[in-house]
Amino acid sequence: MNKSRIEELFDAGVQLSVEEHAFQEKTKIGILRAGNTGIAAPNEEGQMEVAGKCHRQTLLRLLGIPSEDADYSKELMFDSGRGNEDLWYSVLSRSYKDGIILREEEIPIQWMTKNGTRVSGRPDLVLCDHQSQPTLGLELKLLCSFWTTRSVLLGEPKTMHVMQAAHYAWKLSVPFELWYTSRVDWPVMGWAAKHLPKEGEPGFEHLEVNEKGEVRKIVPFKLGFLLTQDAKGFIHYSVVGRDEPPIKSIVSIPRIEAYYEYISTMAERKDLGPRPQNLTATGEKVSWSFCSYCPLQPVCDAHESDYDTWLKEAQGMVPKAK
Repeated sequence: MNKSRIEELFDAGVQLSVEEHAFQEKTKIGILRAGNTGIAAPNEEGQMEVAGKCHRQTLLRLLGIPSEDADYSKELMFDSGRGNEDLWYSVLSRSYKDGIILREEEIPIQWMTKNGTRVSGRPDLVLCDHQSQPTLGLELKLLCSFWTTRSVLLGEPKTMHVMQAAHYAWKLSVPFELWYTSRVDWPVMGWAAKHLPKEGEPGFEHLEVNEKGEVRKIVPFKLGFLLTQDAKGFIHYSVVGRDEPPIKSIVSIPRIEAYYEYISTMAERKDLGPRPQNLTATGEKVSWSFCSYCPLQPVCDAHESDYDTWLKEAQGMVPKAK
């Protein structure tokens, strides 16, 4: 069997990265994270409903209990996302002359829930003036899925991405933009073409066609969403460069705050709450459930109404790197 020292070094480096992240997580026990942003609001019956990041997973992270697999392939994808942020900074730092650009730990957010639980976060990029005062924030996402790429081309941002950007905008008191970048060619087979923008529609400019006019691939592109807030705190989004009216989303600042307030008391109340809803940014139900991809699903299925047993079983399912 052919072997390479480089492969061994790379794999060892990935494993060390996973271990370093696990160590950092242990230093943040008792802190809620903006990267886990969701929304919560009572329904007509007065029962709390949650959308976005699963509040049960967020609770476990608060308690220092891993709940998601440290998968090798996922680590490669997450690393590419971090690399995307580096590339954006490299480009913008050359052209932005109105001040400085701060990143992550250089401009963190922090606030407290009513019961004193800390919430913290690190925005990707924040453009500041020469006095280091924030003027505009950027939430950056690398496109790694065909279906997400398709949604973005159609002008539909991912709901959790809108939530996260809105959270930072709220706490930094500056406008935020959500930018997606695709840095590869996506080959398009016949069945997939029907799901993409048609000729003359917005987004078609990022597609390449053959001599028959058939879509053969999605070329590398970037696409941004302007986020604005109305008087009630609801976030509206519109695609940069398109002459379209802003669309009201289900994301609002009060709902983000309610999400964190709700999670901060879950352990005290010993209440797991309902399953999270998977909704589009405008509130339509998505055909698949978050739970179907979650390693905790068997625990939730078996112990939904028993918080103590659920927590004990969840602790016993600490994911291991694959």
